[in-house]
Amino acid sequence: MAIALGINKKLIAAKQSGLGVKASAVGAQYYARVTSDLNLTKDTFKSNQIQTSQQVRSSRHAMRHTGGTINDELLSGVHQEWNESLLRAAAVDGATTGVLTDVTASTDGAGTFTGTFTTAGGDFIADGFKVGAVYQQTGGTSNNDINFLITALTATVISVITLNKVDIVDEASGGSVTLTVEGMTIQVPESGHTADYWTFEEFNSDINQSKSFPDCVIGQADFNFPPNDSATVNYPIIGIGQMDTATSQYFTTPTEVSCGDALTATSGIVIIDGVKVGLITGIDFSVNGNTAELDGVVGDDVAPDVYRGKVEVTGNMSVYFQDATLRDLFINEVEAEIVVVMTADSTDSADFISYTFPRVKINGATEDDGEKGIIQSMPFEALENPLCGMPATSSYNSTIVIQDSTYV
Repeated sequence: MAIALGINKKLIAAKQSGLGVKASAVGAQYYARVTSDLNLTKDTFKSNQIQTSQQVRSSRHAMRHTGGTINDELLSGVHQEWNESLLRAAAVDGATTGVLTDVTASTDGAGTFTGTFTTAGGDFIADGFKVGAVYQQTGGTSNNDINFLITALTATVISVITLNKVDIVDEASGGSVTLTVEGMTIQVPESGHTADYWTFEEFNSDINQSKSFPDCVIGQADFNFPPNDSATVNYPIIGIGQMDTATSQYFTTPTEVSCGDALTATSGIVIIDGVKVGLITGIDFSVNGNTAELDGVVGDDVAPDVYRGKVEVTGNMSVYFQDATLRDLFINEVEAEIVVVMTADSTDSADFISYTFPRVKINGATEDDGEKGIIQSMPFEALENPLCGMPATSSYNSTIVIQDSTYV
């Protein structure tokens, strides 16, 4: 008799049209994973009666719970819909200037990989450009098809650093150039939040056993960028307690696994307040939507829904202790803007994912010790960056913004 093997288990998922409507068997997608442990569990209780036999005479099952955690490596273009559900908004296309004939490019010097793009009559902020966004130029005589990360911004001047150590070339105005933010971005919106439900299936093809879990919510993601390994993301999944079983796969002809390139922390960049920081030995953060099952009701053993709380973002940086710059952000309670970008390779226009935190408060700066470089542990919390009725600024107005060059 066959034993189920993890290599033969398939993870499949599709978004539902709403609560209580299991996703159609058609239109799902296969997902790669490192591990997936979706399961049904139950509360139990036993009788408190004292019997003359001095034994427990009755035990019952109570509320059902479904969920688990999907662990995966971080790849460009793969988790778009999950991140849309996580941040409660659909991805939007990147901003563009349209064709401009008055843009000049200036380098800060060979080997700096930094410089500026200046327009005489345009307005980069009005066009929707933001600090932390990554854009490319087309139509110029130089500087085309290169990933430029915006480190500072005014209406007429963009300060940038190239992602993969490419020098900016001085270029006069007169050409017909277009600057376009790559891929799409997702951010927690100020209003109009979505509330998505998913159906997940784990199918063990070697023993023909299917478990499908409708009415699941993606309410949290934990991102980890170690210094010398693959970047990873874990998605805790929570359902209302419903699990269906079968001896055949529920989802028919799902779309094949999305292709994407693995991201590593060694191929990327971290910017704090517009300055590249080369001392970070690791960074991790969690986006937590504070989801949980509603309390049970009389007459049913599944929860009526999953509630959503505030979206909170917390994390930690491990940083070599070189000077007081980062430590003093904590001591003086000064907020900072942090941008983390990971690329899929070392080419000028490599696929990438970026994470921008417009308002960050550092909540600690403890140092370790030993016969090694001293490392500071710096926990942080990202905060909403509201407009409060003011005009658009150079910064995103959200707690976190995810940009993926391959989102569609």
